[in-house]
Amino acid sequence: MATKPITLYPRKHQIVGGPSTASINSLISSSSPVPPSIIQYENIPCDISVYINAFVRMDSGIAVNAKADTFTNSRTIGVVYEKNSPILCSVIFWGLTPIIFSGLDITKEYFLSTTIDGAIQTTVPSGGGEIILRVGRALFPNRLVTMIGTPLQRAL
Repeated sequence: MATKPITLYPRKHQIVGGPSTASINSLISSSSPVPPSIIQYENIPCDISVYINAFVRMDSGIAVNAKADTFTNSRTIGVVYEKNSPILCSVIFWGLTPIIFSGLDITKEYFLSTTIDGAIQTTVPSGGGEIILRVGRALFPNRLVTMIGTPLQRAL
């Protein structure tokens, strides 16, 4: 019995997943002080150095400030939107933040900072060994749609 060959056609590049325009519009119109998000973690243990609007990662069960200098330090779980005590915080992994930022450029994508713990930057990391991790896009000067990407390490 002869088999018929399978022909594979290349797909066009497309963004798969992420919030739709309708879901972003529903987030914007939300009257809740903390807009709904697709994924968020509430009241998790966090280091005392963690601050509101810091991107954090987990280290031995505690949220600590993330940084794009190594893979380990860049494994962010999201952005802190609330600190309920010096050692408890709430984090948004995917979705629209409440008003916790200022001066964001709505024409730019944001990446995890390579130099400041927990911070973000608009420039793509370019140093050898640094981690490129897209964390979101500003929807307003004071609100970010967090969309944590896949970390990529630049060649040494």
